[in-house]
Amino acid sequence: MLLSGRPATLTLATPWLATLATPWLATLATPWLATLTVNARSSRSRARVDRAFDAARRPPRMFDEQERRYLEAARLGRLATADAEGRPHVVPVCFAFVGDDLATPIDEKPKAVGPDDLRRSRDVRENPRVAVVVDHYAEDWSGLGWVQVRGTATHVDPGDGDPDDGNPDGFHADAVAALRAKYDQYATHALEERPVIRIEPGSVRSWGRLERPGGA
Repeated sequence: MLLSGRPATLTLATPWLATLATPWLATLATPWLATLTVNARSSRSRARVDRAFDAARRPPRMFDEQERRYLEAARLGRLATADAEGRPHVVPVCFAFVGDDLATPIDEKPKAVGPDDLRRSRDVRENPRVAVVVDHYAEDWSGLGWVQVRGTATHVDPGDGDPDDGNPDGFHADAVAALRAKYDQYATHALEERPVIRIEPGSVRSWGRLERPGGA
């Protein structure tokens, strides 16, 4: 029998199959799709967590290659400190890298007071937040450049952090070696007997052309 020119069996079967198949397919597919979706989301979440842990385990790279090379070649920096009341103080200093930290000595150049009474030493003990700026000038202003290091300073006395003191860090001894390697003048200074200031970088900023005119 034909209805509207189509076989009656086809006309009658189509709604019946749809009625039968739709709930069954939905019942079958919904949990499977939900499980698949949850698993996919869980995998992405785990991947994000793994990446976050990997990033946390890696120490931050404070200096890029150009910044580090510029600081290593510099003979002079400017150390900015402030006391507990925020009064600023800036002084030119010699410095050297010890790992990724900076070390600047309280050396034997003439000073009006003892090492522990210097303004920078007192400031660091009262307020460890410091900054170091290294720069150069050029008459051609397209050649200007500077690097600024902001960080936390520690007043390190002789024996502090030395292997003989039971501390494997050995920062004071490493600082003396690094400063003498950089500055020939320190060969005749008794740096082993004098404190150094350790600066642990918290942020680094740079600007301009990090090449000194004429290699100076």
